[in-house]
Amino acid sequence: PQPDPPATVRSSGVVPMAVTIGESEAEKERRVAIYVLGAGLVMVFVVAGSGVAVRDWRSKRVGGARRAGR
Repeated sequence: PQPDPPATVRSSGVVPMAVTIGESEAEKERRVAIYVLGAGLVMVFVVAGSGVAVRDWRSKRVGGARRAGR
């Protein structure tokens, strides 16, 4: 048996593509946008949660003094 002759790129119809390592500019912008949106969302939750915690703390403090005076 004889091996088949090596196939060339033109005879097989396969066109090799360049291998890219890393990310394109669009992928980088999308990744950064997701990070910014995520950080913004976390900041909103932190501010809202802190507001609720301070409100509850103040209502306990003021409410406790009012109850003790009665």
